[in-house]
Amino acid sequence: MPTRRQAIIGLGSAATGGAVVSAGAFSSSVAADADMRVVVVSELRLVAAREDGAYVDADAEGDPVEEILIEELNRNAFSEFGGIVRALNDGDLPIEELTFTFEAAEERVADALAIVSEEGVTETDGGYALTPDGGLGPGEGVEFGLSVDLLPEGASGLSDLPESAAELELTITAEG
Repeated sequence: MPTRRQAIIGLGSAATGGAVVSAGAFSSSVAADADMRVVVVSELRLVAAREDGAYVDADAEGDPVEEILIEELNRNAFSEFGGIVRALNDGDLPIEELTFTFEAAEERVADALAIVSEEGVTETDGGYALTPDGGLGPGEGVEFGLSVDLLPEGASGLSDLPESAAELELTITAEG
């Protein structure tokens, strides 16, 4: 039977048009100025993927991501932020696939977001699947990022993230 480990990421929007992901183990509080919040409840550890730590706030290299900060998100544009987070398998069992699902108060907000990775992401019924070549053994990881489609002719029809985006959740499930 496959094991399932999950990480939940809350996403939202701010008047400044930026995006922030804050990490807090089992935290249910949200900073008033945060656009995005991450809560990790699994054996998946999220760390900065880029050597320069772009878009990521962590105490030191290899420490869990405390915050992903994307300032001045472009409106009326397609923006891709690839390779900003690395998901590491901190468990004892191999992981064959990561699945990502978005849930939002407004479906079109979830439609504006996608998961991106050089490993290749496939769109599934209601989400995205990332299947690293050979899977992820204990201690191994895979990089991923997000794309935000705010082109009015895009799937969501949005040109900016509405306030309701604060009620958006991204669930990452690791299956092995």
